[in-house]
Amino acid sequence: VLGEGTVLAIAEPHELVRSTGSCIDVECDEQTAKRIASGVRNPQQVVRADITLSGISLFLAKGAKPDEVSRELAKHGSIEGFCFRAPDLSEVFKSLGRSQ
Repeated sequence: VLGEGTVLAIAEPHELVRSTGSCIDVECDEQTAKRIASGVRNPQQVVRADITLSGISLFLAKGAKPDEVSRELAKHGSIEGFCFRAPDLSEVFKSLGRSQ
């Protein structure tokens, strides 16, 4: 993987995905999403939170425990639903940039 002419990583795609933390997509209203964004940011667990049209996406640090993070969600307001997922390609690239 190259970034601005510099080698960021040499690995198989599945290894790159495994080296990046997982994601939690949360369906909630905008106010709850803002409370979650300010309430769960912890560099050892949540490295980034992006407010989306349907709620918020939380990007977990490698080694973070999604169950622990998900238990915190209800403290911030009404949650309609959430799902755990592997990072997509853009999230893998962003994580490579953070590690440099």
